[in-house]
Amino acid sequence: MSEPTFKVLQFAGLTLGGGKGRKTSLCILEYYLKEKKLFLKELHENIEEKVRTSSDTLIVKKLEKHKKLLHTVGVDAPLKLPKCMRCRLECPGHEKCDEPEIQWMWKWHKKRHPNKRPNKIFTPYTERCVEQYLMQEISPDVYPGHAMGSNRAPLTARALYLKRRLKDLKIVEVYPRLSVWQLGQDLGLRKSYLTDYRNVTHGEEARHHFLDRWSEQGLSFIYHRDFKQMVKDVYAFEAFFCAYTAFLQYKGLCQPRPKGFPASEAWISFPQLNKD
Repeated sequence: MSEPTFKVLQFAGLTLGGGKGRKTSLCILEYYLKEKKLFLKELHENIEEKVRTSSDTLIVKKLEKHKKLLHTVGVDAPLKLPKCMRCRLECPGHEKCDEPEIQWMWKWHKKRHPNKRPNKIFTPYTERCVEQYLMQEISPDVYPGHAMGSNRAPLTARALYLKRRLKDLKIVEVYPRLSVWQLGQDLGLRKSYLTDYRNVTHGEEARHHFLDRWSEQGLSFIYHRDFKQMVKDVYAFEAFFCAYTAFLQYKGLCQPRPKGFPASEAWISFPQLNKD
């Protein structure tokens, strides 16, 4: 194979808050192919609207500035609607639906709750197959919730809006809590650090400990000012791990779709556990 045209590739991570809030952060990682070195190039936190310019437009402008080198953008919100929100067939109700996504969810619904009562039926207009899979196979501690649930629906709408505006970029869906969970296990961190990093009381301590271990392992270079900012701001911290997950996707180190998973369904990119 020929040498890549560019000696440097970039990977972005985007954490979305509400469109009118200050919780949106963007991270840019830079990977030097020949040296196999990864650096945190830019960290933009608290991206908020300016006079007559929305925060969404500011995000688009920041990403388009890197368009030449930018390989993949990892976004922390759903990039595809649940099956029933996309379907245009005459609806018999999901009890009688033969679509593969709905059949898959019925199978996992029965597997997840074999003996529990009440055995609540899933709602395929708010849930997706990937959320069911993560709950059953990874851990309920990092369950993202329904893509169109009350907490995530506004972020889903915003992510889909940005996806349309960034149609020329490769974008993958990431759930940073899941990435932190997987990577933290490889680092040998206690479970409490992996679940409490968003905690108001203990979150900064957990993030600091995580990044200390990260730096010790030399997994990427982080400037001291960015280190401090990620300890202080959980959204900046998560933007970094969205970008790092996008990098792992490029390296082929993310978990593949399970066998039999519906081809048309969304999938969340997350790191494979190191089995060595």
